Amino acid sequence: MKISFGRRGFAVAITLAMIGSGAAIGLATAGATSAPPPGAPGADAGILRLHLSNSGSTLSYSGPLAVNPQQTITISASCGFTTGDSLLRFTPNDPKQGLGLVSNGLGVQTKNNCATTSGQISAGQSITVALGSMFGANVRVATAELDIEGKHSANLGTALDGGPVVTRPLKNSADNGPDAGVRDNDRVVISQSFRSITLSPVGGEVSLKGGGDGTYAQYLAAGDVGPIGQKLQTADTIFKLVQDFDHAVDCLDPSVNASVIGGSATSAKFDRLLNYGATSPADCEDIGVTLQILDVGVRLAKGTTGLQTGAPQAVNARVQIVWTPQTAQVPLPPRQINLVFDSDPTAFHDVQWCAGIDATGRVIHPPNVPWCLISDHADLLANGKVQQIQSYDGAGDPMWR
Repeated sequence: MKISFGRRGFAVAITLAMIGSGAAIGLATAGATSAPPPGAPGADAGILRLHLSNSGSTLSYSGPLAVNPQQTITISASCGFTTGDSLLRFTPNDPKQGLGLVSNGLGVQTKNNCATTSGQISAGQSITVALGSMFGANVRVATAELDIEGKHSANLGTALDGGPVVTRPLKNSADNGPDAGVRDNDRVVISQSFRSITLSPVGGEVSLKGGGDGTYAQYLAAGDVGPIGQKLQTADTIFKLVQDFDHAVDCLDPSVNASVIGGSATSAKFDRLLNYGATSPADCEDIGVTLQILDVGVRLAKGTTGLQTGAPQAVNARVQIVWTPQTAQVPLPPRQINLVFDSDPTAFHDVQWCAGIDATGRVIHPPNVPWCLISDHADLLANGKVQQIQSYDGAGDPMWR
């Protein structure tokens, strides 16, 4: 069966071959698409949350990447801080020294005890916090919201990826006594891209904290919660991650094949059509695109601004998915889509068919349906299972399952 939609003004021919023999389905070979230039905006890659408390510390990840969502943190009776390196790696500048957690604050431990200094970073000391082994080189921190405690009028020194130290003022660090709850904490927001950050004091002492000095309401009332923390309603230290796009794609470029990370589909491909309102490829600019097959579904992430000039792009695209063979039944269970996966991973609903095709060849979408089905086909395989092949038209960054 062949379903055609005119290309170059509109684009893409989808050929669905009957495969009763169980032979593999061939997709169009992706053309040579280069990766976006360094520093190009990336796809949302989730959130790391670091909660530090002597009564129980946690490090967790939430987002679309196929990584273990938890990293164990252990605090010894002598306040020694030990953990793995899967999500974040913590390293003191002196390899002979360890890390300590005292009064909910992470510092450099020079002696095996719970002295106040074991939970502080003092003059000549530093701690480097780097993305862990589960994150590839194309994942980076886009924004960090750090819970920092300062003593003796300290400021915070930060060095990104081994670069120069930048002094970041702390307004509540004049306190010279013991931990004062949230009153001696500051929220330091860093909106720069990095994979590692080195923390050091500029005068006095500092500690890396993670929401353990009070309740969320107390932090909020003190003005010590950043924009992401307010959205998540947490005072934890937060690292918002992005993943560099895999491809730079212009209008009517050859297909981009999905990266196979999980097993929800056999293959998938992305075709960029002309921008909405465009009349030729000259009206378009390259955008970043990542298409991934995960265990939980197929995820599309792409930019909406040009990589060269940053001009807005009214992106219109097609995605074809060859799903993993499934048990034959009539009807097949409906596929689902999540249009706001990054902000709400639970917001799935059944996919909808497109409403038709207009006189110019453009697909007509039902109201408030950014992605809709233009083709849905299933073939019986030799082993008695069926393989479903679907094609969608739309805009935005969905997850299908």
